[in-house]
Amino acid sequence: MKSRRNTFDFKIAPKKELAYFIGATMGDGYLSPNRVVIFGVKDKDFMDEFVRSSKRIIKFANPEQPKISNDNSLVIICCTDFYKWFYKESEDKVKIPSFIMNGTKPIKINFLNGFLDADGGITKCGRYIQLFQKNLIRLNMVYDLCKNLNIKTSKIGSLFNKKNNKSYGYFYIYTKQFKKLGGKFSIKRKQERLNIKIKTKKRQKRV
Repeated sequence: MKSRRNTFDFKIAPKKELAYFIGATMGDGYLSPNRVVIFGVKDKDFMDEFVRSSKRIIKFANPEQPKISNDNSLVIICCTDFYKWFYKESEDKVKIPSFIMNGTKPIKINFLNGFLDADGGITKCGRYIQLFQKNLIRLNMVYDLCKNLNIKTSKIGSLFNKKNNKSYGYFYIYTKQFKKLGGKFSIKRKQERLNIKIKTKKRQKRV
């Protein structure tokens, strides 16, 4: 008897959910050598959104999948079809797939939502979302994506972390344009901070 397996078909997968899933995976995911996608997460609301997205794009043979670790810190997705497609399209999670870079505005925004859920943080002043990346190819592609969406950003900078002896690239995204285009966080604490800061700025302008 042939065993059931999880399947993925790019042609029928809902593209907005797929874009979010890829953004989150490129931020906090890992492609293991045994063709498994491992997603590390700290926030439960982020994990829930990631799992919901995975169930929209992947047909799981078992309703209890994807597998979640006992400490609720990892989501493990076994789907050879998705792994092969994503590995090829992203060149081992280095580049953003072309269907996103050349896609519609909602697809690009959903990718940013997933990616910034993983790697974005709002500055203390509330005007910017800061983004740091070791992978400069990926960072430059995210930067180009923002420019294509007419989201105002800073220039790309670089810094060296003496603690881990690694170099990082970074840039800042203006929160106002990001939210205006439908950008949002699935992580409640980040979204609340975004909303509060934007409302505070509006009140200040009226004074």
